[in-house]
Order: sequence, then structure tokens, then C-alpha cells
Amino acid sequence: MATLKIKDSNQIYRDLSLNGYSLKSLSKKVDVTEQYLSSVFKGKRSPSPLLAKRISSELNKEIRDYFFAEESCKS
Repeated sequence: MATLKIKDSNQIYRDLSLNGYSLKSLSKKVDVTEQYLSSVFKGKRSPSPLLAKRISSELNKEIRDYFFAEESCKS
């Protein structure tokens, strides 16, 4: 099963600012808590594909610009 991981948290924070968002305002726009969004951006949590799409769309980017799929093997 694949999970989504953040590519470059610095880039996403730059794009937040360039698009006029704070972490708090983007979290409200994509309907998650500020703490959860921060965890996603720091690589501590994996976003759902829907959340990744919402984040990317709000920042006028494609999902692949911010996230990559990581395969996880369960034994």
C-alpha cells in the first residue's frame, strides 16, 4: 500500500506565503486542523489523496509538485 509523503516542506511553506495563506488559513480552507496540517508538512503524517489534492489545488500546483507515493511493505 502506498502512502503520500511531502517532498519539500520548505517549498510548501514558501508557496503558502506566496499565495497569501498562513498555516491556519489554509487549514480552514482544506478542512483540517492546523496541527494536522503542520504534521503533514513536517512529514510526520501522511495526507489522504483527497487532502493532498485540496492542498495542491489551493496553492495552484499539482499533487506531484508537493507529494510522492511511498510503498510500504507489510510482512
